[in-house]
Amino acid sequence: MPTNTGSVLNTDHELAMRVFLAVAEENGFSAGARRIGIPQSSASRQIANLERRIGTKLFQRSTRRLNLTPSGEIFLERVHAIISEIDAATASLSTANSEVAGLLRVSMPAAFGRCCVLPLLQKFRLQNPEVAFGLSMTDEVQDMVQLGFDVAIRIGALPDSSMIARRLTASSSLLCASPAYLDRRGRPAAATDLSRHDCLQFRTTPGQNVWHLKRGDQAVNVKVSGPLYCDSGDTLLSAAEQGLGVAFLPRWLVQRPIDSGRLEVVLPDHEDPSPSAIHALYPTRNFVPRKVTAFVDFLAEELRRSDL
Repeated sequence: MPTNTGSVLNTDHELAMRVFLAVAEENGFSAGARRIGIPQSSASRQIANLERRIGTKLFQRSTRRLNLTPSGEIFLERVHAIISEIDAATASLSTANSEVAGLLRVSMPAAFGRCCVLPLLQKFRLQNPEVAFGLSMTDEVQDMVQLGFDVAIRIGALPDSSMIARRLTASSSLLCASPAYLDRRGRPAAATDLSRHDCLQFRTTPGQNVWHLKRGDQAVNVKVSGPLYCDSGDTLLSAAEQGLGVAFLPRWLVQRPIDSGRLEVVLPDHEDPSPSAIHALYPTRNFVPRKVTAFVDFLAEELRRSDL
């Protein structure tokens, strides 16, 4: 008589379900056994015992294919949920009891790291002195899993991925130029005036750019061109400070030069209609180290207080 599937889960039941899950997801006994780290004969025996225990066939076997039966499809969905809950519960206890310590490797855009993250590291280390940092400051989108990063900071739309994404804050952009440039070329009175100015564009390829603005509830889109385009925010900031033209850059990048008088806000009654979201990404895994969650929580709290 089959065992009641509602009975208390024991170690043998858990192992059998893990073997079933691995065989189903790997579509084979050999690959499933390798994933679990047991011989193929043991995997076959576990599945046979499991089928006998629940009183139904889970797989249709042939010499070439291994398919789930209708009962197997239903069982797979339930087993996946059960094993995920077990792993999550185990991970939560491990995470809660682990120390915030070790090397934390972080990838981030260069300008954002310099302006917004680097100034916070000392405060974080005062709270967590056992953490050391390895930083990659680059505007290139790196494969964080392949390169071994614990956390990546991304600005803007995220591609579909299996990464865990934690929204930290959002960043709006400002129109700005050096006082010397504006004295020489005149201060725009309306957004349409920008089409007659030298506009410094953030882009990677040649072509005409469109700056999207809003004034009150009214959307304003202006085609702009100019003597320089670049894929580096720091370079565009420097070009604007040196009087090459008008730039449309994140507030966190230009606020200090504006406060010091090196840059002046252009068209202050116009706003960025779509601030860019800033996320922290880290790989999906059963155990997320405390150093990762502590750092991401810290960034979210600190950046929330900032005017970006």
